[in-house]
Amino acid sequence: MLLLVAPALVSAGQDPDVLRVTGFDVRSVEVRGAVDVEISQGDTAELLLRGEPASLNPEPFHVRGQTLVLGAAAGSGKSAGGVAFKLTLPTLDSLLISGSGDVFVRPLQVASFSLRVNGSGDAHLFALHADTARIDMRGAGDVQVAELSVQELHLRLSGAGDIQLGPLQAESLQAVLNGAGDIAVADAGRSAALAVTVVGSGDVNFAALVMDEANVTVVGSGSVRLGP
Repeated sequence: MLLLVAPALVSAGQDPDVLRVTGFDVRSVEVRGAVDVEISQGDTAELLLRGEPASLNPEPFHVRGQTLVLGAAAGSGKSAGGVAFKLTLPTLDSLLISGSGDVFVRPLQVASFSLRVNGSGDAHLFALHADTARIDMRGAGDVQVAELSVQELHLRLSGAGDIQLGPLQAESLQAVLNGAGDIAVADAGRSAALAVTVVGSGDVNFAALVMDEANVTVVGSGSVRLGP
């Protein structure tokens, strides 16, 4: 069983170096640099930031269209560090993590969701309920989803990272692993249709899954374990 515990990142009113931002309308989030982020689903968009005064000036975030960029000021190619963000959004369509950030996403219910990690960052999702979900890991980071219920799930891992899933319900599951990483389902789950492709030395462990049909392709020294 995957057990996720999110740290208390920001408490408004308890730290003199806390900023509160409202009045923005976004559906996507991009996280840059070595920052800590906690995302929750709620009725009103709100962003809290905590850090040393020097790290909050200029403000280490900006809005680009429908995307909120955390960890970089507007017009700056430099990523911030040492800043903690606590974000509340009514909905979240996509999340991109570039760098070594650590992102926690509390239970999320949306129509479709896309997660992409580039680099050594980590993403921890408490629960995801969606019609369609895509998880794309490129690098050496880790993705953990404690609970997942979707119609269609697409997993892609390139590099040495890990994707770990808790209890899983998916009508259709497609997993592609290219490299030396690992994809695993830790708890019992079900998928009506499963397709797995492994290229390289990576491992896929779906032994906990019950499935109606499976299509498996392995090129290299990698392995795939399936359930009964």
